[in-house]
Amino acid sequence: MKVLKMKGIKKRLKNSLNAVLPEFGGLILGYYINSGELFSFSLFENHESKISKKKTVLSSMKFVLDKIKNQAEKFGMGYYDTENFRFFIFQSNIGSFFVLILVKAGNYVSKLPLLYLLSKKVSNILNGNKTNQFLPKINDDSKERKLKLNPGILHRIRIPSGEYAYKIVLNGEQGAGATTLGNFFDKDYEIDYMESIGTCVFKKEFPITILNTMVRLVIWNIADGLEFKRVRQAYIEHAEGAILLFDSTSRESFINLKYRYNEIKVISPNTIVILVANKIDLKDRREISPEEGKKMANELGCFYAEISAKTGENVVDTLEFIAIELIKNFIVLDNLS
Repeated sequence: MKVLKMKGIKKRLKNSLNAVLPEFGGLILGYYINSGELFSFSLFENHESKISKKKTVLSSMKFVLDKIKNQAEKFGMGYYDTENFRFFIFQSNIGSFFVLILVKAGNYVSKLPLLYLLSKKVSNILNGNKTNQFLPKINDDSKERKLKLNPGILHRIRIPSGEYAYKIVLNGEQGAGATTLGNFFDKDYEIDYMESIGTCVFKKEFPITILNTMVRLVIWNIADGLEFKRVRQAYIEHAEGAILLFDSTSRESFINLKYRYNEIKVISPNTIVILVANKIDLKDRREISPEEGKKMANELGCFYAEISAKTGENVVDTLEFIAIELIKNFIVLDNLS
């Protein structure tokens, strides 16, 4: 087993993984498998020798390698349990895999969208492509389905083939940036303008490659203002997801978020809501810090992300996160052992 020493790679991987440590709490060691060769790196140097010396870990890695090398074109994402650890496995390329060793505590179905985005970033890093450190803030719902613990069993995580389409409402104060976000969508999104009835609709398909599926999001940008209140409430009804947008450079844009959140939840209680800070490119003018935004999201019990609709920073990642959040309850576990 080799220690990962490729120039810059190890540092970038650690930066990405450190961003998710608060969500997992027990993330200790990672392995990169490329064409059968095994490279290791640790997040905490004092843990690496301790974990690497455990025969159970190394024997488990050999078992995982033997199993997934025959799945090189179709494995995607999966996990393997020992008595003490959970191994999450992501396919980055044909013949290349990334494995994280986690403590088994926690609800990993709730973290699946986060793991998906992490796998994309890791794949980009390993392939020498640019990537940022953005990962949304998630909430761990103890009532959600958990991935069953089965020591010695290798599972592949997949989504049954089919069409997955979801209605998303985009809501926020005037000036929060919804129009600019629409201009970003206009580059390659399918759009229907219906200004006379207080909305325009963006449609975009997201290929979730690692899960071999496609998700179509139909995003309704609903108008602000009292004159559109009744029609806005009609659009919110039956929405599976909602983007609650605010301007990170305007406290006035921030103070009405609770009202807007409650408006959504009263009309559609099961709608998944993500609080999104816009205009993060205007760092010098920022009035709402990431910490304050996350605190508000925690109070509301929703997800949190930060974007720049002007530059496109984090926009696609945020929408992909929503897509995975919506389809995650359809996951199927294939037993490969």
